[in-house]
Amino acid sequence: MQQVVPPPASVSEARLSSVLDMAGEGIVVLDAGGTILVFNKACEAMFGRSTADVAGHKFGLLLAGPRQPEDALLAAWVGAPREIAARHRDGTVLPIELSLARADTAEGAQFIAILRDLRPRRATEERLARREAELSHLARVAALDQMGAALAHELNQPLTAATLYLQAADRLLDPNGAATEVVAKARREAERAGRIVRAMRQFIANRPPEQVPVALAPLVEEAVELTLMGRRACGGVGIEQAVPGVSVVGDAIQIQQIVVNLVRNALDAVGGREGAHVTVTIGIAADKATVAVTDNGTGVPPEAVADLFTPFATSKRSGLGLGLAISRTIAEAHGGDIHVEPGGDGRGATFTLILPLQTGPVPYPDERRANP
Repeated sequence: MQQVVPPPASVSEARLSSVLDMAGEGIVVLDAGGTILVFNKACEAMFGRSTADVAGHKFGLLLAGPRQPEDALLAAWVGAPREIAARHRDGTVLPIELSLARADTAEGAQFIAILRDLRPRRATEERLARREAELSHLARVAALDQMGAALAHELNQPLTAATLYLQAADRLLDPNGAATEVVAKARREAERAGRIVRAMRQFIANRPPEQVPVALAPLVEEAVELTLMGRRACGGVGIEQAVPGVSVVGDAIQIQQIVVNLVRNALDAVGGREGAHVTVTIGIAADKATVAVTDNGTGVPPEAVADLFTPFATSKRSGLGLGLAISRTIAEAHGGDIHVEPGGDGRGATFTLILPLQTGPVPYPDERRANP
């Protein structure tokens, strides 16, 4: 019996097949009952299915959710593009934009579906939304810098005047009178406030970093004083020197910025907690200078540890998520790092600033205190 060989496909059919396979979007051709007749290469990549897997199956094989009669479904979808939920072979639900048209052919009515995977578009939209939020945050940070500089400048003048008046009152009062001690205390507080304001101006000033010897203990004390400004008592912040005379080489203001961020985060972690306390320990470990900030809070949640130093990742309702990211960048620029012990199970967290050690004690530079 002679075997019947089917005639070769026409040139037009081969050309159409090539065009369909070269298309960047998924193309499916269905018969009037919704059976898949054509399934191009883009569809194979989109759904993780080969043409052989889907040939002869209904269009519902590709959809997520309850199945509906294909003929009624297709008739309702003809026209304007719409978003549907499709399903990858591995079970992943895909957001798909479907454009469906009906064509009357010699073989009867058919439907041509063009499918666009919306995941890349969604990813782009989410990325742009994050960038927009980041720019908005940065704009607010810049505005805060300007407000802080103006506030420090304006406060410095009345504080200086108040100090001078108190000095004059001290000279006019009876040295043995009770008012003399009160005025002396007020003068000391005004002078302390003046030092804090001057430190604030230096802290927020936009200037090139310096590389000078810095004694850690006075720097940490001033950073804690800055952090506690305007805060309610939280049980206190204790400063301990496990090793006296520890010093490093770097930019005092930038190092202070790290300490301020770490102490502020620790205070936030114990806020409202009975017996709240934060300990700042200055020491040496493995030939490195260390400043460890420990709180007696509940520790860092395990799911938050991975993103602690990621910019704009924060669990605080009012936080920007920049403090730890900036702090680690500054530490690394100084040849150091920041390590975290997340705590938990009744233990608080410990964040440790690690910096290269400067051999031998050095005097604390007083220029920042002396210059308004």
